[in-house]
Amino acid sequence: MPNKGLLLVMMQASPDFEDEFNAWYDTQHVPERLAVPGITTAHRFEAESGWPKYLALYDLDSVAVLDSSAYARVSGANNSPWTRRVLSRVDARRIVCEQIGPGSEAVTAAPRVAVLRFAGVPETARPEVAAGLARSFGGMPGIRQVRLFADTEAAGTLYAVIAGTLPPLAIFDPAAFGPWQNAIDLTNGYAARAPRG
Repeated sequence: MPNKGLLLVMMQASPDFEDEFNAWYDTQHVPERLAVPGITTAHRFEAESGWPKYLALYDLDSVAVLDSSAYARVSGANNSPWTRRVLSRVDARRIVCEQIGPGSEAVTAAPRVAVLRFAGVPETARPEVAAGLARSFGGMPGIRQVRLFADTEAAGTLYAVIAGTLPPLAIFDPAAFGPWQNAIDLTNGYAARAPRG
């Protein structure tokens, strides 16, 4: 059975374009993606500080969903005119990941998430990063879920997604990762964004 996948998208829109950007995301883009078999969840978040401002997390049955004919019908050359307009006006980072821990959990609904990125981590060190996540966040009040993903397109890059009722970065302890704390090159905190329209 293939690992679960995650499509992690970070986007930044200029202030004068945010209204249209959010209208497109909520009324066209998310419903369009959720209609694709194998895309099982879609959650949007807004940065509590820092950049990029917007985060979207899509759980996938596997990363192969993004190679399916159903996904091809609503992406790439088949993007809608509105999608093409929006994507031409925003800074977007699209990261395709495989879930490496724990198991096959989908994202837990939570009002806050944190994203940590680790660069230059060999596959043999993944258990050490997972152990650091457990030390930093495991069993802590307000933490609902901790998941670890491997970027499928950037070898050695891992993403941790921590969901909770309180800002996870408030209890983040880099020292819990030992030597791998030096591999952390991104720490962003986000609040859930309610869809509109």
